[in-house]
Amino acid sequence: MNTEFFSLTFSRQDLREVYEAMVVRAELEDELRRERGLEPVASRPMLTRIEGMLALSERQVEQVADVVDEGLWEHAWYTFTDEWAWFRARQDVEKEIGATITLPEEKMRGRIEEKYQADFERYVAEIDMKDVKERKIV
Repeated sequence: MNTEFFSLTFSRQDLREVYEAMVVRAELEDELRRERGLEPVASRPMLTRIEGMLALSERQVEQVADVVDEGLWEHAWYTFTDEWAWFRARQDVEKEIGATITLPEEKMRGRIEEKYQADFERYVAEIDMKDVKERKIV
């Protein structure tokens, strides 16, 4: 095996961004492995090397992992709520036009988009995990 070497120069901030991106990738990879019934990757030497270059303490490494994990959950929640709202808007439009009327796909998308925009907050409130008393469904 012929190994090639490359040299890059990063500012501390750029290296930190590369590190955080690698942590995101590692978290996603481990989650996919868990879903498949596999063990998480035991070690990641490149992450360890970058942690050393950045002189990160174990506490700082945990903080980065927590921030990344929170960001991934936020992204997952946003994606889920967005998909849910679109699904609900489609249901409402289909209910409004009835089963006997068929709209061209472009018009249907337009109606769904209008409904999605108009009722997004209501749709999200349907799946909001806050106490039911706190919900403000219009």
